[in-house]
Amino acid sequence: MAKGSSDRSDCAVQHEKQRLQIHLIGHHDFIQDMINQLHAHRIADRIHWSQPMPIVHSDGQYISILTRTIHQHINSRTFAVTG
Repeated sequence: MAKGSSDRSDCAVQHEKQRLQIHLIGHHDFIQDMINQLHAHRIADRIHWSQPMPIVHSDGQYISILTRTIHQHINSRTFAVTG
């Protein structure tokens, strides 16, 4: 490639969305405590978790889900995740 050339085909950027889910499964108090700990460590805000819901036929187990969309910017030289 000539010096000063503006050919940037090697830097083409693709944008892609990925969905990430974190599931907490356990007794209600355990789930609430874990959500509070993740919030205290600034990993996930409480508001982003679903309300704990009972799991049918599970002897008192509950589930709460955190769903996030991650935007990836990918090119031939770098990989970055924002979210």
